[in-house]
Amino acid sequence: MVAFGYNVEKALIHYSLINKNRKIVSSLDIPISSARMIHDFAITENYVIFPDMPLEFRPDLIFKGKFIFQFDESKPARYGIMKRYNQSLEQIQWFELPNHYVFHYVNAWEYKNDEGQDMIKLFGCTQTHVDIDLDKGEHPFAAGAQAPQLSKFEFNLTTGTSEWKVQEKVNMEFPVVEQSLIGYTTKYAYLACFKTVVPETQEGKDNCYFEAVIKYDLENEEIINRIDFGETKSAGEVFYHKRDNAESEDDGYLMSFVYDCTTEKSEFVMWDAKTMDNQPVVRAQTDVRVPNGFHTFFVHEDELEK
Repeated sequence: MVAFGYNVEKALIHYSLINKNRKIVSSLDIPISSARMIHDFAITENYVIFPDMPLEFRPDLIFKGKFIFQFDESKPARYGIMKRYNQSLEQIQWFELPNHYVFHYVNAWEYKNDEGQDMIKLFGCTQTHVDIDLDKGEHPFAAGAQAPQLSKFEFNLTTGTSEWKVQEKVNMEFPVVEQSLIGYTTKYAYLACFKTVVPETQEGKDNCYFEAVIKYDLENEEIINRIDFGETKSAGEVFYHKRDNAESEDDGYLMSFVYDCTTEKSEFVMWDAKTMDNQPVVRAQTDVRVPNGFHTFFVHEDELEK
């Protein structure tokens, strides 16, 4: 298991590598530019990728009614890449890119380019504006000025150069892939899509959240399809779980709890990830409302017994 934590008092990231016996086999404190929020990171088969982005820790602003973290749009974004078992700060390779922030990464993997150089490809949901104060009048969960967009990053470990490209100017967040492929080449990703239009009714505004899930082809870099939840419905993060005896990477199910603000009822819903048919394969009404959560994780009952 790979884990990290950030320390806002000392402006550093604490990295840990833990083996199957729950023992820490490698750890390192990594200084970053300043005290700031590091929300996510990425791994490949052999490397760890740490972002160092300017969502700054500003406790002084609390007394002015502001949120404790503030995004500085004037500062660049940095990425540190190192081997998983690295014990030396000198062995971290740093890359600098234009200003942005990422709350969630899709996946990353290693490959060699046409020149035989060592490369890492990384996908993430980028924002160039982050307003956690929510004082600009926008609905916090609608596709406004700070809506995230899917981006591709490429890091050349041989030359020390990097590139960042926005893939789709469609609001996408909370990505999920087949769990066994984290850190390895992945073809498909599934991303939640925020509502593009805020409902006019108060109940609609109160429950404005994800309106659809998008299936994205990372290999061909294109949207394949989307499943819409319904005009009065919203859902939390959608999770992917492969089918028993799956024959392909997308041979599985997408699942989430879907809430209808007009009936005030929730359902557990599953869709076919391969066909992306809007018609669910399973719909089960719950006895009580299930609030739309940020993150979702479902496990097979066999996994609970391990």
